Amino acid sequence: MHKNNREETGIREISLENLRIHPKNIRKEYNDIDELTASIREKGILQNLTVVPDPEVSDGYLVVIGNRRLTAARNAGLKTAPCRIVEDMPESEQVMAMLTENMQRSNLTVSEEAAGIQMCLSDFGFTIEDIAQKTGLSQTTVRHRANIAKLNQQVLRSKEADEGFQLNLTDLTRLEKVSNIATRNKILKEARDSKELAWKAQSAAEEEKRAKVTKKLVAMAKKEGIAPAPEGTDREMYSGKWNTVKEYSLT
Repeated sequence: MHKNNREETGIREISLENLRIHPKNIRKEYNDIDELTASIREKGILQNLTVVPDPEVSDGYLVVIGNRRLTAARNAGLKTAPCRIVEDMPESEQVMAMLTENMQRSNLTVSEEAAGIQMCLSDFGFTIEDIAQKTGLSQTTVRHRANIAKLNQQVLRSKEADEGFQLNLTDLTRLEKVSNIATRNKILKEARDSKELAWKAQSAAEEEKRAKVTKKLVAMAKKEGIAPAPEGTDREMYSGKWNTVKEYSLT
């Protein structure tokens, strides 16, 4: 009597009814799986899913790796899927595994990437360095995504869905030049397209810089005992009544 190869390697066929898309999976929609569905319908699932016991359902499992294949298999009308069951995988490792798989496929939206990285940072205590090492992303890329997660996600998703806006990562990273998060969100909400977002971000960053320099110069002047000029002096600047001792650029 010969055992099935899948049984020998710890792979079990599990009913799709007992499999659930992981609730912490950062990818929320699967709209680009027609080709995968057709392939699975013809050839079956060629690569097993990795699952963990579902803590909420007896005999149920959460899919850690293979949520896309699970969705396509359901669309294809399959009844079971080959699964590798991992009995003891901490939730933090589950989330990191899903993030890594999805990042490598490069089919996540900007907001999904940002949400996944933020979850790893805030919920599970991973560092920027941890995420970069485990996902293969650069630390700079991880930081950019973490900053995007600070934006109003509802507004961000609406811009992603607006094809005319043409949202791109380059313009979103320009928002990072603006230190005030409320200002970043205001720019994102009010910009009519990606180019306007970039222009507004640059303008706001320059305004913040001018305000910072102004504050520094005013403090320096007060320290030297220099009082503000009387009201209306700006209209007399070229009258010869006043001498300009020194000028400072606010930029």
